[in-house]
Amino acid sequence: MKVHCIIFVFLLCKLACAAEEDEMTIINSCLERLNNQAGGAAIHIQQVENYSSWTVEKIPCFTVCIARAKGWFNADTNKWNKHRISEDLGADTYNYCRYELDRQHENACHFAHQGMKCLKQAQENIPITHAALLGCVLQLNITLDDLRQYVPLQLHEKIPCFFQCFAQKMQLYSTNFEWNTDKWVKAFGPPHADINEFRSQCKASSATIKSQPNTCAWMYTEHICLERMSYHKPLNQIQSSGGGQR
Repeated sequence: MKVHCIIFVFLLCKLACAAEEDEMTIINSCLERLNNQAGGAAIHIQQVENYSSWTVEKIPCFTVCIARAKGWFNADTNKWNKHRISEDLGADTYNYCRYELDRQHENACHFAHQGMKCLKQAQENIPITHAALLGCVLQLNITLDDLRQYVPLQLHEKIPCFFQCFAQKMQLYSTNFEWNTDKWVKAFGPPHADINEFRSQCKASSATIKSQPNTCAWMYTEHICLERMSYHKPLNQIQSSGGGQR
């Protein structure tokens, strides 16, 4: 058993090293390409090795080169290869950034940078979301049978207070029960429209909140409303963008 564990760890390390080598090969290739195109001072590896953490692109069009080299972005058509992203990074990561990858921009460099930034955030935030969900499963003693019955977007919550538990762990609400919209985006990914646009349709009234000391019901209702309004495009928009539902 111990030998099997050692082999498994070795294989994981080998895969991680291979991925890191591939990443450095792509970075060096893009660096060489941009330096050949540039007429000014040379760009050095130290300037770009942390490109995935850039909030704004420090070297113009560097990110689009990276995305293109990975096979994720076609700069000629200004479109993302969503199938390839899902294959390489997983369906959860793709779904997290689904609408960001549809938010097309005339400038391919800007579009690629925004998409790559989202994919990086997804890889950082999804494990946090999963950990919060697992924490609630343990805290509420939820069984596998319970989880199988927890179908998304149902009118009434099958597992009482499951969403409230998740909302508390992810700090989706302020102390006076206002939405922490940045936390919602962190938990679920960028929506196709600003969450605040749906405040009038989805936010529980102060009277409702005061009259229901148990926050589980109205929190779940708000969540379902926001899911429907902000994370599910109308059918005509889905067809025009060429995608399926989230």
